[in-house]
Amino acid sequence: LATMSIAYKNGYLKKPGQYKQVSQLFATQGVPYKAATILEKHIKSGEVESDERNLGALASSFRNAKEFEKAAKYYGEAAKVSKDPDYFRRQGDMLLVAEDFKGAVKAYEAALKGGIAKKGVVYLSIADANYQMRNFKDAYVAINKAVEDKNTAKSAKPWVGYIKDA
Repeated sequence: LATMSIAYKNGYLKKPGQYKQVSQLFATQGVPYKAATILEKHIKSGEVESDERNLGALASSFRNAKEFEKAAKYYGEAAKVSKDPDYFRRQGDMLLVAEDFKGAVKAYEAALKGGIAKKGVVYLSIADANYQMRNFKDAYVAINKAVEDKNTAKSAKPWVGYIKDA
């Protein structure tokens, strides 16, 4: 990392693979913000391809750096490039943590529309976001859909009464 970091700072790295490598080294050494900013800079300049893999790595680095809004932005871009609905779910998770509940619901709905396999998990999250916005009717509908999924039924059932009484 030290060698690559010095080479990067002094302008010796010129290839996309080298930019990605130095970013990955920062990420694996516990410096996610630096990893994200390097990769973001070179994606924006066009030196590194804006593809699913790079956008996913960028979003992950921002998530690890606790930059949830930026992580959400790049998970959304990865979703659009890849058509993988799980990226919309991840975007929703980041927006939920960032307390952008309306944005989270929109991302979760895009995940459902895209055909995500783990629907129950998404409905749990939709219920959470709607509950936070005090949209108790929508939260109740979503939590009941989570109960219908065998994978989330056990964790969703206790919330049904709680949301209904709210």
